[in-house]
Amino acid sequence: MNYFTVFTDLLLRPSEFFKKMPREDNLFHALIFSIVSLIITALIGHFFGTVYVSKYLAIPGTIFIKETFALFIDHLIFTAGSIVSFALFGARGRYKDSFIILAYSTAVLPLEFLPVFPIDVIMSIYWVHICIRGGQFVYDLSYWKSCQIVLLGITVIPFLLIILTVELIFDLFNPKIIEFLAVLFL
Repeated sequence: MNYFTVFTDLLLRPSEFFKKMPREDNLFHALIFSIVSLIITALIGHFFGTVYVSKYLAIPGTIFIKETFALFIDHLIFTAGSIVSFALFGARGRYKDSFIILAYSTAVLPLEFLPVFPIDVIMSIYWVHICIRGGQFVYDLSYWKSCQIVLLGITVIPFLLIILTVELIFDLFNPKIIEFLAVLFL
């Protein structure tokens, strides 16, 4: 299947796509699809100027590389939260299927960055819908249970992951820990 076939199937018929999605050895295809979607999103966002990148982001390279990196990190945070949410409450340890659902859900990202007002809001809601349908058909969950898992995964868990990451970074720069590591390794 090529990118545009998967793209149109996901946008027009997400339920049918996840029902007929092959379950074995399609992790590579999902990863490539996600990377292509993120690159197309960065191109669209760069062309229309709809991707916000902080001027304090210290990544060497062009603004396009910074925009792509910012989109990747944003999507990574929500993907990690949703994978953890599915693994804890719906999938019982099937991380691969959770990753595939979230990788294919990137089909809506290029449309989110078009400079038309309601389309970004509509596509954000539709992204949640695609994730819900994926959880519903891949894990054989009810619509509402899948909805609860997805909403938990895109709100609470990423927030907790960000807090944990910030806490770990501040702990690493604690003088007592630096002194301990210096004694330990020197």
